[in-house]
Amino acid sequence: MSNPSVLAIVTGANRGIGLEISRQLAKSRNMHVLFTSRNEEAGKEAFRNFVRDERAPNVSYHQLDVASKRSIQACVHHVRDHFPRSGIVLVNNAGVYVDGWTREIYEETMDTNVWGPIALTESLLPYMASAHYGRIVFLSSGLGQLRNVSENYRKILEPAQKQPEQVAWEDIVSQLAFASNDKWMQKAFYPAYCLSKACLNTYTRILAHRLQEQGLQDEIAVNAVDPGWVRTDMGGPSAPTTIEQGAETAVWLATQESSSESGQFWARKKHKEMN
Repeated sequence: MSNPSVLAIVTGANRGIGLEISRQLAKSRNMHVLFTSRNEEAGKEAFRNFVRDERAPNVSYHQLDVASKRSIQACVHHVRDHFPRSGIVLVNNAGVYVDGWTREIYEETMDTNVWGPIALTESLLPYMASAHYGRIVFLSSGLGQLRNVSENYRKILEPAQKQPEQVAWEDIVSQLAFASNDKWMQKAFYPAYCLSKACLNTYTRILAHRLQEQGLQDEIAVNAVDPGWVRTDMGGPSAPTTIEQGAETAVWLATQESSSESGQFWARKKHKEMN
């Protein structure tokens, strides 16, 4: 296996925006794309088609379920063993989009959209630091703006977005207990999804500040992206944004030479308000 200067890990790469991000990143000569998916059979089939259609030599496949600690650990060990000296680009794209406000929906959504991507990110940070290069991109959503969650959750998340230096992520997690009696969230549009993306935006701001405290701001950047309403299986055929357009900002951030832009929420290569 080749050992390029940069390894790009794309979660949920077997379809939609993840597949398009992989396609665009695979064009970089100094980058090896690690194409991952939760479903191994579907992922390998998509990977074979991808290699055939794109004729991309620097691409490989590894199964990864971001909601599974064991699967995350196996993927990180794979990176350690096969790409020990590579800088790392991590595009946290995998996610679920389920409507409703029940304990099961909340837990499934948070496991896949928040806790898993954060665990993967935290596990890869030491390798980014040792290689002196890391770019982290979270696929978020405009629905993750704070106005789309209830006042209860805004009170938890807003202080960290405004003053990340004063709030620890662990403290936020301890307050994010499922509130089955939250009437606002019960009536909201895809409430668990909205909350999960608001959490990712908040973590982005906190992690950027932490990297600065550790003196890693010149080596590692972290950002969140709203790709817009995209014509994918999730977005549906009526969505106004093409898959190519939806992937563009994430790829742009993943390939930035400078790490000066960090801790931000983006749409169409422009800063977007988190609130």
